[in-house]
Amino acid sequence: MPASDRQQTRWETIRTAAIVMLGVLGTLSLLYLVLLAFSHPPFSEPRKEETISNQDRLLAAIDAYRKVTGKFPPDPDPSIQSRPESNMAALLKHLGGQASKDADEGRRIAKATRGFLGRDPDSLTKDAWGRTMVYFRDRGLGGKPVIISAGADGEFGSDDKKRREDNIRSDTRH
Repeated sequence: MPASDRQQTRWETIRTAAIVMLGVLGTLSLLYLVLLAFSHPPFSEPRKEETISNQDRLLAAIDAYRKVTGKFPPDPDPSIQSRPESNMAALLKHLGGQASKDADEGRRIAKATRGFLGRDPDSLTKDAWGRTMVYFRDRGLGGKPVIISAGADGEFGSDDKKRREDNIRSDTRH
């Protein structure tokens, strides 16, 4: 075989090896990106921040309620605790002063909480995934109120640690 043919064959072998290596690198890169996307959803951090912001505003309104009444809003009726929409509707009724038996106290509560609840208090009851959070008066750390979001997976998972990992609790950062 002439020297030029051997050199051409060697270059073809090198070129083929380079193409195969690029293919392998591309496949590995794609696999890495897929694994990264599943282990850390790209939009979870901004959504977590939005959820925390909603929780903080609700907690500020709850604290304003406590300053007027001397106590935190009560837990919702046990019959509705498993239904987040009813749970939060009950909380908003208290924070808006409508649940107060004393009209003057109701007005004071509404005035104290209005700045925290804003024009659309219902939007504060949802996390950034559009799911309704839940409120408990004394189930937070130190027996304080807690607002819990089910997180990205939408599962509260009270008995399952894996399902509970992405829950966003208002009592873990204060």
